[in-house]
Amino acid sequence: MKKILGIINASPYYQNQNGDCFMQPSELKSLEMFGFFDKIFLYKPRKYTSTIPNGWIKVKKDFICKELCKIEDSRFKRKQNTKINISKYIHDIDIDIFYFRMPNYEASWAWEIIRKENIPFFTELHGDWEESIINEDSNSFIRKLTRKYRAEKATQIVEKMVNESLFVMTIGHKLTKYIKDKDKPILVTTNHLLNKKYYVKLDKKRKQNEVFKILFVGDVQVRKGLLYLFKAFKLLIDKGMNVQLDIVGSGASESILKAYVLKQNMKNKVIFHGRIPHGNLLFQFFKDADIFVLPSVGAEGVPRVTHEAMAMSCPVIATDVGSVSWQLENNCGIVIPPKDEISLFNSIKLLIESPEVYDKLVENGYQRSLKFTYEKQKESIEKFILGQINE
Repeated sequence: MKKILGIINASPYYQNQNGDCFMQPSELKSLEMFGFFDKIFLYKPRKYTSTIPNGWIKVKKDFICKELCKIEDSRFKRKQNTKINISKYIHDIDIDIFYFRMPNYEASWAWEIIRKENIPFFTELHGDWEESIINEDSNSFIRKLTRKYRAEKATQIVEKMVNESLFVMTIGHKLTKYIKDKDKPILVTTNHLLNKKYYVKLDKKRKQNEVFKILFVGDVQVRKGLLYLFKAFKLLIDKGMNVQLDIVGSGASESILKAYVLKQNMKNKVIFHGRIPHGNLLFQFFKDADIFVLPSVGAEGVPRVTHEAMAMSCPVIATDVGSVSWQLENNCGIVIPPKDEISLFNSIKLLIESPEVYDKLVENGYQRSLKFTYEKQKESIEKFILGQINE
């Protein structure tokens, strides 16, 4: 029986005059895991610019993009247009089942309409919406005043959505906390995007007197806890250690961190590389690094970057947020408390000074990563969903 899927989330797309659509490579690859449906409609915010955003790639004809709203509009206007457009789309096209990729506002607004039409849907939780709000970058008076209310409201929406879903998928075990119905079919997955062919078993033993390269990859935001990493890095320098910190990514906290670097006289030790698209150039950073650090303070599921580091034979230090402790269990990485630069300093120092611990993390992490290839994940998602909708 042929099935048509409608996917709703907030990652934008771009459309040229010829009608061709373009998206970020990582977003498109994630969505392609659902290619076992006969036809897929993507309901997303549209980005209006004069040229294709740098690094974005063309969407296959199997995916039909539909505009929910303009990404550049205000929140009020995005909400208004999302509800108007989804109301129109659901009567133009017979969607068999909708798929909400949460958390985001566009999906929650569309859900308010779709649930009233009694159209079947399922939900996937990619991150913790409550924690994202609590750890957001904006500290305006209104944002601070409403933060607790918005976090509570977000939790209520997520709990209602998963309660009404036919089934639920979560990125990591921790997000299952939102599912109150213990009989609800659940698939705990990872959303890792690395094909097996990119995995590399490297000999990462370090030579004496070489610079020790510490890598971070991700959004440069408050919730990533980068200031704690920078403080730990300063302690390493003060101890006379030959270290370098590479930051791959961009975001709202960049100016604060660059100011800190200048104040602490670390300009020649910290390199900001900006955002690098998912692909070989990014993978080379993992291969060249001595360790990868993810110092997040909240709002993580099962981070892709820690998985990619392990798959490139790069040992990982990460904070105990989301499902990170499950991802790095059995000595596949070092897990430390969030917001603790001393623990971070001691963990990095341990890997600099202990080749035995270092080698063990490289081996264990690599073997762990083999269990979560893109191919294995795609297979498990297809088996799970078809098992639910074909019952």
